[in-house]
Amino acid sequence: MQESRDATATSARRQACTDFVASLGAGSDANEAVWNGREAMTLGEFLREIDEHGTVNSYSGPGMLSKTSTLKVTLLKAQMVTISMHKIEV
Repeated sequence: MQESRDATATSARRQACTDFVASLGAGSDANEAVWNGREAMTLGEFLREIDEHGTVNSYSGPGMLSKTSTLKVTLLKAQMVTISMHKIEV
């Protein structure tokens, strides 16, 4: 019974996260690998993690001639900050 509830909750959370990332226009970039300063994760996970601690105001993915993505966030009890993410080759 508990396993069924956990699976249902996980499925609902996964769908809500997918919808959230898509609403930012980052759906196609959601599986891109990023480094959050502690560990590697996907962009979708990074956006959800930030949203749990504030508000993701906007996301702009890399353009045709740029490898820079821009993320504007407002953390709880803080001013809006802009995060520029650059794609690098490892």
